[in-house]
Amino acid sequence: MCSAYPHVRSFDRSQSVVAGRTLELDCRAWGWRLPNVTWYRGAVQLSNRTDPRVEVSEGAGHAPGSRLTITGITEADRAYYTCVATSDQWDDTIQQYNATVLVRVKGRRTHAVQR
Repeated sequence: MCSAYPHVRSFDRSQSVVAGRTLELDCRAWGWRLPNVTWYRGAVQLSNRTDPRVEVSEGAGHAPGSRLTITGITEADRAYYTCVATSDQWDDTIQQYNATVLVRVKGRRTHAVQR
């Protein structure tokens, strides 16, 4: 049987999103067998149970939990987000790798209409 440790591709750069919009992050995780992906905002694990705006699904990384979606971003959501790919394929030893990205939230700008 062939197996490979989980790997995570680093994020290219920080992300910026406007307050009120939707944030989507894809964790490019792979390995054989596919690792499970867990998301963190700082040190806090993210899930729909802890924040109803959060959805964790199978995304472009194709590993379970590889896409993080947060609707209605607020300035309080500015943080480092980390995806952690975990697998316990090797003699009950958990192997994990991660990637972190800074998400900046910009305030909405109201444009004044001149008459």
